[in-house]
Amino acid sequence: MAPTFVPGRVGFPLAPLSLAVKTALKKLFCSMAKTWTRQNIAISGAALLVAMAQRAWSGNRQTAKIEFSLSDSLKTKLQELLGKEVHTIFITDSDARHIRKHHGQNEDKRGQVDITPADFALIPVVLNEYDTAEHTGEDKLGNKKLLFTKKIEGTIYLASIERGNNQIGVITLWKMKN
Repeated sequence: MAPTFVPGRVGFPLAPLSLAVKTALKKLFCSMAKTWTRQNIAISGAALLVAMAQRAWSGNRQTAKIEFSLSDSLKTKLQELLGKEVHTIFITDSDARHIRKHHGQNEDKRGQVDITPADFALIPVVLNEYDTAEHTGEDKLGNKKLLFTKKIEGTIYLASIERGNNQIGVITLWKMKN
């Protein structure tokens, strides 16, 4: 599953990176930082999701859109629930700010656990390797809303996606202890 980072609205694929690209990135980072600790430089979809969330948590309003590929089982489930073939799902900086505002603090009052930027790395796992998926209704405009759940290490993650304007996006994420 190769996520794509879309700054503004123009995207470029990030994974998989060729050895030549990784070598070029290492040289670039070595020249920028005076010291080199022999760590491999890897740019992953999870890292992009976490970085976008960290920007949202810091109040940064930089426009971003991250798209990720879908597993065959998720494609099949989306076809079943939406009646339409889907190839990618995205999350935007606006969605990350929504999640921070509504699920990033004081969630214990609702029997939930606060979402952190690190939790964003699990969004593709929650969707692609879901335990349950169901249609949960429609918004005011008639867009279908779906809820995916996945239990990971004693915590249940829930991701809600919405279909509208021929697009599917993650609109919120929350978690609770099992």
